[in-house]
Amino acid sequence: MQRVFYTTAAIAAIVMATPSHGAEWMTDFEAAKAKAKKEGKAILVDFTGSDWCGWCIRLRSSILDTRAFREYAEDKFVLMEVDVPKNVNKIGAELHARNREIANRYQITNYPSVLVLDADGAVLGGFIGGRDTIEHVISPLNEALTNKEKAAKARELTGVARATALMEVYTSLRPELKPYFRSMRDEISLYDPDNTTGIHTEIDDTNRLENLKQQINAAGNNRKQALQHFETALEGASPECAATVRAMRMEYLERAQNYLVMTARTEADVLELKAIMLLIAEYSNAAEAADLRREIETMFADPAAVLKTLKAKQQAQ
Repeated sequence: MQRVFYTTAAIAAIVMATPSHGAEWMTDFEAAKAKAKKEGKAILVDFTGSDWCGWCIRLRSSILDTRAFREYAEDKFVLMEVDVPKNVNKIGAELHARNREIANRYQITNYPSVLVLDADGAVLGGFIGGRDTIEHVISPLNEALTNKEKAAKARELTGVARATALMEVYTSLRPELKPYFRSMRDEISLYDPDNTTGIHTEIDDTNRLENLKQQINAAGNNRKQALQHFETALEGASPECAATVRAMRMEYLERAQNYLVMTARTEADVLELKAIMLLIAEYSNAAEAADLRREIETMFADPAAVLKTLKAKQQAQ
């Protein structure tokens, strides 16, 4: 979550702002797209949980529903709310089901999420998570509007030139937004069948990492299976993707190590901890890794003694 200090100007804007009663938050996605196309605007979609998500409620009340934001947005955006409250009756079962479908379509897992779309529903930008000031809302929205203009100019081109221009937009995105740009990736690949821009490698890497995350979640506490998924993901990966996979694997190993230190109950747990520590050691250079392996072998020479020490530490905490 991004945390920032309020500026004097921002405090004044929030304190003096009044609710934007004139701002229309649409709930019909097709109608919002039609309105955006007719008026030449982008669509700002607020994915919110209005009765359970504190940051969602705060974002609307302190920023999105203020006069200052309305004045900024009124000539740029069609406003669209996709509310997924816990109380289905708050918006009705039919709208709740439609909103769920839209959230799933755009793979929304974090709330609030604010996406900027073109009139066809393709993502142009936005931000994930709460924001404390109107400046930190407007900045990513302006980036999305810039993407809108660049993408429109790119689509005046054809062939590889079009793909190259769209790739410039894609590579400028904040990393957390790239998963939302599937349609743009597909469009670039369509106009670049020979992978001149590297988009096919990018798509393969993105799919590889997304599949890996799903596999790790599915593996749960089966660490042997999870580690095998990491090894499989490295096969045929680009250098950049392989580096990301190795970093993810290291993070996974460190979490597993900490978990076993806090929960070890049997000598089998101790031996698993040893195996994980040996894998972590491999991330050091050759000389350091060799020294670490020797230290670990010595440390775990008596698993029963290690287990006794760990249990004593757990009880002391």
